[in-house]
Amino acid sequence: MSYGLEIKNSSGQIKYDSESQTIRAISSVFIPDNSSSSETVSDYDSNFGFITITVTGSNSELSYFFDNSSKLFSWSNPNNNPALAYFFSVK
Repeated sequence: MSYGLEIKNSSGQIKYDSESQTIRAISSVFIPDNSSSSETVSDYDSNFGFITITVTGSNSELSYFFDNSSKLFSWSNPNNNPALAYFFSVK
């Protein structure tokens, strides 16, 4: 049995569908607890992919931004919980 992956926009419309496109993990970034920093993710293009954030713990939020021209991923994590950012490419 195989499973597909659908990424939807805020309107609920399918933006990416693994049944008709290839989704590939490009990179991951460890985000330490109580940190604000940035890291270059040179292989990622936000025009052709998406980012997922996994935060440990409950009720934990962090803010992040990706600048596609400089390839700089920036974050602010005020929590006592670390997180992981995963970067995916869709072709």
